[in-house]
Amino acid sequence: MTIVTELVLLAQNIYWVRRVVGVVAPPLEAARTSAAFCVLLAIAVVGSRLGSPLLVGTGCLVCFAAYLVRAGVLKEFAAIWGTEQVAAG
Repeated sequence: MTIVTELVLLAQNIYWVRRVVGVVAPPLEAARTSAAFCVLLAIAVVGSRLGSPLLVGTGCLVCFAAYLVRAGVLKEFAAIWGTEQVAAG
């Protein structure tokens, strides 16, 4: 039920952004980030059956965070947040 709720909220937000802005731009590097997440999710699912779920899950989370840092996603977020703060101020 949570997944259905999140999908409804996503559709609602896309509708409102499209209505206000006119277009919904896809996130940068969305396909590559999604692929990395799916690979780590598969490793977490399989690995939790073979070893400690806590260790496997933590390892996958750390690997995904390292991927985000290496891919420069956090710098993009910081640039966007910095722009928003300057524009609001």
